[in-house]
Parts: sequence; structure tokens; C-alpha cells
Amino acid sequence: MECFTCKITAAVDKSYPLREAVFGESSGRCRWHAWDNDAIFVCSVCKKPKFFEQVAWCRKKDLLICTECAPSHTVEDQFWFWKTYTCITCPHCGERHPTLNRQEYLGEHPWQANPFCCPQFPIWYPDGRLLEKENLKQEKAGILCPHCKARLSIAEPGTYRCPHCHQILTVRKKSH
Repeated sequence: MECFTCKITAAVDKSYPLREAVFGESSGRCRWHAWDNDAIFVCSVCKKPKFFEQVAWCRKKDLLICTECAPSHTVEDQFWFWKTYTCITCPHCGERHPTLNRQEYLGEHPWQANPFCCPQFPIWYPDGRLLEKENLKQEKAGILCPHCKARLSIAEPGTYRCPHCHQILTVRKKSH
């Protein structure tokens, strides 16, 4: 069975993948679109599992925050099939973070930022690109941002912007 949320997202965005449902019997859910009783997205404050539309990821601290543990507000903005999303004021960094559904749409979901942590593939990116598990290069998993020390999954030399602290970094070829 395919994930219900993947199906309705793919109906409005043909580049979006259909993932296999691993939870739910009547309306299946993948790990990306988990409900609170699926125990995938656990708030770092209250330690309770949350529905993916009720939790946001703080890139700076690599922590999840739910709408019950921090002030939040609704933002009216159409994306995919949603008309609104929730922004949560982070108790860890003070910034406002959109919930995971909006973060995925923007390419800022924690599993998009670090595919090595992703429990279910493929990973969709806003340019329509899909990343399959077999395309990950495990030997490159250990690159750290020199500014914030976040673990990055960069496979090729080049100049990049860290998805955590937004600083520019350059990755060079290993010299032997």
C-alpha cells in the first residue's frame, strides 16, 4: 500500500515520489508522514511522539520541537495541497521554524539535510531530484561543517552552503 500523503502530494507535484506505507491500515503512512502514534518524530522538550504537521526541526541544534512545547502560529501560504502551515518559535535558538511538511517542501527537512539519517527512501528535493539509498556514498558521511560542526552528506568537492548554519564552506579533493 502507498502512503496516503505521498499520493495526494504526487497528485499536485508529479516529481514527488510514492513511498510505501509502513504504518496505518485504512490510510497508510510512510515514515516521512508519520502520525504521533507511529513514534517517528519525538519532541526534544516533552519527549512525546508527534504528528509530522505538529513538529519542526531546529537546524542549529538538530532538535525537534512540537506545537505544545513552544509558541506557534499559523501561516497562510499555499504549497502542495496545503493552504497553511505552522511556524514554531524555537526554545533552543529563538528562531521560528516551519513544521516538517513545510520544511520538506522547502528542502529543509532533517532527512533532506542529512540523508544518512533517513529511514525511508527516496528523498525528494525541491528541484524534483530524488535520492535513492543506493546512491549515498557512505565514505563521505563524516564531513563536518567547519562553522557549526554539523555532520554533512557531501559527496563531491565544491563550494556549499551549510543547511544548518547557512555559512559557506569549500570541500576539496583528498590529497594523498
